[in-house]
Amino acid sequence: MLVTNSAQAGFILGTLNKNINKKSKASSQLALGEKIRHAGDDASGYAISEKMRVRIRSLNQADANVQNGASMLRVAEGAIQSQINLLRTVKERVINAHNDTNTDTDRMIIQKEISQYYSEINDIAAETTFNGKQLLLGNKVSESVKGWYRLDHAEKLEGSDTLGLISGTIETLDGQEGPFKTFGAATDDVAFDGYNIKTLSTESMSGGSDDVSNVISIRFSAYTSDSDLENRAFKILYPSGEEIFVFAHGTSHSYRGDNVHIVDLDSDSALERIIKKMNQEISNLLQLDYSSSSSFMKLTLTTRMAGAITNDTSLYNIEGTTLAGGDGYTAASSLTDLPTSRVEITNSQSGKDGATAGWTWDLSGYDTAESFIAQYVGQAIYHSGNSQYYEFIDSSTSPTTDSITKINGSTVIDLNSLRSSVSSGKSVAEAMTSLLSSKMGSSLVSSVTDSSGNVTGVKLNATVRGTEGNSQTISFKQGDLRDYTVDFQSLLSGVSGADIPGKLDGQGFRFYDATDKNKW
Repeated sequence: MLVTNSAQAGFILGTLNKNINKKSKASSQLALGEKIRHAGDDASGYAISEKMRVRIRSLNQADANVQNGASMLRVAEGAIQSQINLLRTVKERVINAHNDTNTDTDRMIIQKEISQYYSEINDIAAETTFNGKQLLLGNKVSESVKGWYRLDHAEKLEGSDTLGLISGTIETLDGQEGPFKTFGAATDDVAFDGYNIKTLSTESMSGGSDDVSNVISIRFSAYTSDSDLENRAFKILYPSGEEIFVFAHGTSHSYRGDNVHIVDLDSDSALERIIKKMNQEISNLLQLDYSSSSSFMKLTLTTRMAGAITNDTSLYNIEGTTLAGGDGYTAASSLTDLPTSRVEITNSQSGKDGATAGWTWDLSGYDTAESFIAQYVGQAIYHSGNSQYYEFIDSSTSPTTDSITKINGSTVIDLNSLRSSVSSGKSVAEAMTSLLSSKMGSSLVSSVTDSSGNVTGVKLNATVRGTEGNSQTISFKQGDLRDYTVDFQSLLSGVSGADIPGKLDGQGFRFYDATDKNKW
């Protein structure tokens, strides 16, 4: 038998097998609806697709969780709305019972209805569940409302004033039955406002001085001729711009630039023209004066604004300037190119900020925070410049009156923080300077030091710079709460031991706020 091997047939068979495999893979992908069936199809693509499947499943579960939570809240909302509806009905019944047209029997029936409503409210709370979880009771404790009532106005309990705890002088107040006793009256030395503010001492501020203006002078020698000045220019700078002045014979010349003023040398006097021009153009910015002698004439220009800011030469200055000619314009050279023996511009006085007035509080005598707190707790600093009270309290003593403010609208300064600052190594003067600065602001508070740089006190500054601050003051004041003494000692005279509760049972007194008759 003869066996032959055909290379062409083998090649065809191999190609057929490849096509069969591709067809099987395509059929499988088509059946599953997926391009990647397993890692062998595309390892990296398979990893990415599996990660996406996990994320999709987690998002689907999160959505299901949200839907379940929303369903639980809807169940709780329905139950709470039912309870609200019942409470509305209770309020209607309470108001109905308050009507004097009802008899005692009617009110008993209304009370039974109200009790039934409360029982139903409790039942709703106890029976509202979602998947076995109680929604309105919490996990452990179930509280039930036994019964209540609420009046829409203040009402005295009958017989509660038989002991005469308050020896009042007012029988009725805003239509309410008394007796009442007020804490104060408008006729008091300090008009009744709920508080009594005493002035303990007043300290005057001093040391304030006004700001100093900047002064620039232009000095012209008596030997300066018209030919020296002709086509010479200078400019005056001020915050909103500049003005340029050019000396010339006649006013027919044209000079390049804005705000150029010609000083006509053909007029009576060049210097008089300068003064007139300056007064006309910038007298609202500068004060102009001039003086003369046989050897010179001097212009003095003083800034109307004062203070160190006027030393800024970009805002206030007088300087020579040049103007380019050509194209119909006449050229001008700088006035300061002339020798100083002819023309000289000098700064004869620099601007200076005035001093701020103040009062120095010497704190060098306090070795401990406790000694300072003991003296000043309950007092307040009153600054006349801003009409503000800065009141010292000690929160560590709560609930005593030292821990509360006694002046309406005061800025509270808690001296308890002074203790921690001093215990950390600061002196009382250092700690108080920092504390006051944080409450009053750094502009009103500055430290006072000795020659060694140690803080010995604090300076309380005026709210304005200059001599105006000398009229401001610092006052130490004290606010006292108005009070009324309820004399239980005389009330319980002859009563002791176990008889005291029986004597006081059902008795009491009321506090009434005249600004709102519903505040009791």
